[in-house]
Amino acid sequence: MVAYKALAMVKRAFRTIKSELAIRPVYVYTEAHVRGHVFLCMLAYYLEWHMRMKLAPLLFQDADREGAQEEKGLPVHSFRTLLDDLATLVLNTVQLPTDEGSITMATQPTALQSKAFELLEVRLN
Repeated sequence: MVAYKALAMVKRAFRTIKSELAIRPVYVYTEAHVRGHVFLCMLAYYLEWHMRMKLAPLLFQDADREGAQEEKGLPVHSFRTLLDDLATLVLNTVQLPTDEGSITMATQPTALQSKAFELLEVRLN
Protein backbone atom coordinates (compact mmCIF):
# COMPACT_ATOMS: atom_id res chain seq x y z
CA MET A 1 0.00 0.00 0.00
CA VAL A 2 2.90 2.36 0.75
CA ALA A 3 4.38 1.88 -2.74
CA TYR A 4 0.99 2.62 -4.30
CA LYS A 5 0.70 5.92 -2.38
CA ALA A 6 4.31 6.80 -3.30
CA LEU A 7 3.52 6.17 -6.97
CA ALA A 8 0.46 8.39 -6.64
CA MET A 9 2.67 11.16 -5.18
CA VAL A 10 5.13 10.88 -8.08
CA LYS A 11 2.28 11.04 -10.60
CA ARG A 12 0.85 14.07 -8.79
CA ALA A 13 4.28 15.74 -8.91
CA PHE A 14 4.56 15.30 -12.68
CA ARG A 15 0.96 16.47 -13.18
CA THR A 16 1.65 19.55 -11.05
CA ILE A 17 4.85 20.33 -12.90
CA LYS A 18 3.16 19.97 -16.28
CA SER A 19 -0.04 21.87 -15.52
CA GLU A 20 0.13 24.18 -12.50
CA LEU A 21 3.82 25.03 -12.81
CA ALA A 22 3.60 25.25 -16.62
CA ILE A 23 6.73 23.31 -17.51
CA ARG A 24 5.31 23.03 -21.01
CA PRO A 25 5.09 24.52 -23.50
CA VAL A 26 8.51 26.04 -23.16
CA TYR A 27 8.85 29.36 -24.96
CA VAL A 28 12.61 29.58 -24.53
CA TYR A 29 14.98 28.47 -27.23
CA THR A 30 18.50 28.18 -25.88
CA GLU A 31 19.65 25.21 -23.85
CA ALA A 32 20.57 27.45 -20.91
CA HIS A 33 17.09 29.00 -20.85
CA VAL A 34 15.38 25.60 -21.02
CA ARG A 35 17.56 24.32 -18.17
CA GLY A 36 16.80 27.44 -16.14
CA HIS A 37 13.06 27.05 -16.76
CA VAL A 38 13.09 23.40 -15.69
CA PHE A 39 15.20 24.27 -12.64
CA LEU A 40 12.70 26.94 -11.54
CA CYS A 41 9.78 24.55 -12.03
CA MET A 42 11.50 21.88 -9.95
CA LEU A 43 12.37 24.45 -7.28
CA ALA A 44 8.73 25.58 -7.17
CA TYR A 45 7.56 21.99 -6.79
CA TYR A 46 10.15 21.40 -4.04
CA LEU A 47 8.83 24.44 -2.19
CA GLU A 48 5.24 23.21 -2.62
CA TRP A 49 6.21 19.77 -1.30
CA HIS A 50 7.72 21.29 1.86
CA MET A 51 4.66 23.49 2.35
CA ARG A 52 2.38 20.44 2.02
CA MET A 53 4.40 18.61 4.69
CA LYS A 54 4.22 21.52 7.13
CA LEU A 55 0.54 22.21 6.40
CA ALA A 56 -0.48 18.54 6.68
CA PRO A 57 -2.60 19.12 9.83
CA LEU A 58 -4.85 21.41 7.76
CA LEU A 59 -4.94 19.38 4.54
CA PHE A 60 -6.84 16.31 3.47
CA GLN A 61 -4.97 13.95 1.20
CA ASP A 62 -7.62 11.53 0.03
CA ALA A 63 -11.20 12.04 -1.09
CA ASP A 64 -12.56 11.82 2.48
CA ARG A 65 -12.75 15.49 3.40
CA GLU A 66 -15.44 15.00 6.08
CA GLY A 67 -13.51 12.16 7.73
CA ALA A 68 -10.35 14.26 7.79
CA GLN A 69 -12.21 17.17 9.34
CA GLU A 70 -13.61 14.95 12.10
CA GLU A 71 -10.18 13.43 12.73
CA LYS A 72 -8.27 16.72 12.85
CA GLY A 73 -10.90 18.89 14.53
CA LEU A 74 -10.03 21.83 12.28
CA PRO A 75 -11.43 22.94 8.94
CA VAL A 76 -9.48 21.03 6.29
CA HIS A 77 -8.64 22.12 2.77
CA SER A 78 -6.96 20.89 -0.33
CA PHE A 79 -3.63 22.58 -0.90
CA ARG A 80 -5.12 24.79 -3.62
CA THR A 81 -8.13 25.93 -1.54
CA LEU A 82 -5.88 26.65 1.45
CA LEU A 83 -3.69 28.87 -0.74
CA ASP A 84 -6.85 30.60 -2.00
CA ASP A 85 -7.90 31.19 1.61
CA LEU A 86 -4.46 32.55 2.54
CA ALA A 87 -4.57 34.86 -0.49
CA THR A 88 -7.39 36.85 1.14
CA LEU A 89 -4.87 38.44 3.52
CA VAL A 90 -3.85 41.77 2.08
CA LEU A 91 -2.02 44.96 2.89
CA ASN A 92 -3.97 48.06 1.92
CA THR A 93 -2.17 51.36 1.51
CA VAL A 94 -4.41 54.36 1.92
CA GLN A 95 -3.13 57.64 0.51
CA LEU A 96 -4.28 60.59 2.60
CA PRO A 97 -5.92 63.37 0.56
CA THR A 98 -3.94 66.09 2.31
CA ASP A 99 -0.69 64.73 0.90
CA GLU A 100 0.54 63.98 4.42
CA GLY A 101 1.60 60.46 3.54
CA SER A 102 -0.11 57.14 3.61
CA ILE A 103 -1.38 54.55 6.06
CA THR A 104 -0.85 50.83 5.59
CA MET A 105 -3.55 48.58 7.03
CA ALA A 106 -3.44 44.78 7.11
CA THR A 107 -6.48 42.53 7.18
CA GLN A 108 -6.78 40.41 10.31
CA PRO A 109 -6.08 36.70 9.76
CA THR A 110 -8.74 34.15 10.60
CA ALA A 111 -7.97 31.37 13.07
CA LEU A 112 -7.29 29.01 10.16
CA GLN A 113 -4.94 31.48 8.49
CA SER A 114 -3.09 32.07 11.76
CA LYS A 115 -2.66 28.32 12.23
CA ALA A 116 -1.37 27.92 8.66
CA PHE A 117 1.23 30.65 9.13
CA GLU A 118 2.18 29.15 12.49
CA LEU A 119 2.74 25.76 10.83
CA LEU A 120 4.82 27.43 8.09
CA GLU A 121 6.79 29.29 10.80
CA VAL A 122 5.92 32.65 9.23
CA ARG A 123 5.44 35.69 11.43
CA LEU A 124 2.74 38.10 10.32
CA ASN A 125 4.15 41.14 12.11
